[in-house]
Amino acid sequence: MRDFHLRFCLERGWYNGLIDLLDNELNEHLLPKTGGAYILGTSATMLTYPWDSSPVFYIGKAKDLRTRVLQHKRHIELAYDNHDEYFWPRHQYGAAFDAHVAW
Repeated sequence: MRDFHLRFCLERGWYNGLIDLLDNELNEHLLPKTGGAYILGTSATMLTYPWDSSPVFYIGKAKDLRTRVLQHKRHIELAYDNHDEYFWPRHQYGAAFDAHVAW
């Protein structure tokens, strides 16, 4: 896993995990089945927003983090394989710039 900008999670003290979401050997048991918040980000680039730049392209919450993050993984992989189909922008960003998740 490359060192990237979401490392700020480590410095804030609420870090539980940081994984490469599109890793083919992703051990889904690393993801907890509990509720919580998560951040999808990229190590490939900084995304430009109206007021600043950030590696974050989506912030969400879920009652079951493992199920929700694996749903994102599936949709990002579909967007990567067939980017002419409509997918939510978060899935297009993940397909275009790589995707990491912190929770």
